Amino acid sequence: MRYDSRGGFTMGVPVQYDFTDWFGLRAELAYVAKGQSVHRTHSFEGLKSDIRNHYLQIPVMANFSFGGTRLRGFVNAGAYVGAWLASIEKGINVNVFGHLTDAELLNENTTYISDGKLDFDARRDNRFEAGLTGGLGIRYLLLPRMEVSLEGRCYYALTDQQKDYMYFHTPRYNTTFALLAGISFLLGK
Repeated sequence: MRYDSRGGFTMGVPVQYDFTDWFGLRAELAYVAKGQSVHRTHSFEGLKSDIRNHYLQIPVMANFSFGGTRLRGFVNAGAYVGAWLASIEKGINVNVFGHLTDAELLNENTTYISDGKLDFDARRDNRFEAGLTGGLGIRYLLLPRMEVSLEGRCYYALTDQQKDYMYFHTPRYNTTFALLAGISFLLGK
């Protein structure tokens, strides 16, 4: 099997408290859709799945900013936790139950089209995710109480998507890159 990345999206509500002009703490409640493609190779060529996994994530980060009054750069660094909410699969798969030869596996009677929600299996699926996150961005003070921002961020999972349930377990970790654009409303001083 070959795993390839696919696009996704994220949306969230951030809250940041600035201790000084250059340092603050930031937390977010974010909904994240992470995509991946699985392609079979060799005698299973032609079988594929496009999977979109849906997560609720909470990153907590230190925010370091630098620059002028209106235009500032920033760096975020911290950790996140998440819950795997749902998984949607579309593709062409094979019914592997039973004793079939390679030629029989690709027969039209054993393949099926998948298009829908996948059921979680408590023995196999690890629905908790945790890892490190960091980002680099710029923000511009548009109005006295409103700023716009653009950030590139990476989520690096330290937990496996699967539990160690098989003898030949192949770990699968999520690494997600996101381009975030947003509007912040400033409260306080």
